[in-house]
Amino acid sequence: MGIVVTWDNQEKTILREDLTTPWTWTEYDEATDQLASLIKSVSYRVDVIFNRNYSSTPHGDPFAHYRRIAEQLPANTGLVLVVGATNATRAAANFFLPLFPQLAARLAFVDTLEEARTILENRRKYN
Repeated sequence: MGIVVTWDNQEKTILREDLTTPWTWTEYDEATDQLASLIKSVSYRVDVIFNRNYSSTPHGDPFAHYRRIAEQLPANTGLVLVVGATNATRAAANFFLPLFPQLAARLAFVDTLEEARTILENRRKYN
């Protein structure tokens, strides 16, 4: 499977979605459903790491899928960090995010999984 959703820590405060080329929009939508369900299953804040691994985006219009995840993320979703986004993904996000300011305020791009984990660890220490 091109997309796997899993807890990134034992405390279940960080969810990680790993994308590996090739993946499909159907897999993306299924992973979105799983991610939202896992976040809703707890009452505390859950941060999310989208580990894109510099994977290619499938053909088709990404905006319907990006809108779907923006609308489906539960209220207890914390920071959303995107690891290894391609330039095309970053450009699409810059176009798309102004339509969803609640997501834009908590989304950031980082280069490595270690960087994402460090940011989240530091945030939890000081919040």
